[in-house]
Amino acid sequence: MANVTIEDAKGNPFLEVIDVITPPSLKDLRVSESVRIPSQQGNIVAVTATWRGKHYGIKMFFPQSKKPSRTEVQSQVEKVYPGAKLSYFQISDYEPGQPLLQTGGQ
Repeated sequence: MANVTIEDAKGNPFLEVIDVITPPSLKDLRVSESVRIPSQQGNIVAVTATWRGKHYGIKMFFPQSKKPSRTEVQSQVEKVYPGAKLSYFQISDYEPGQPLLQTGGQ
């Protein structure tokens, strides 16, 4: 946008608009390399387990599209906490920035 002068009814300069912020040209923005993070489909499961007398809560990602069974969740919990007893599990929403344990494919 160029500088614009607005005149009153008598032709005298009334207002002058000066563009001090010009957007950068797209030619100036160069990307050397783009990377796409592979998307995954599956379920995030909030798990509560008892291990050595304490309750632990973790979120685990299961790559299958169906809800994992109790035995599938129990087997994955035992890989992290050997001998733990699964108390509760439920499908959960993803919250960015929250730790998430990714399980292997079945």
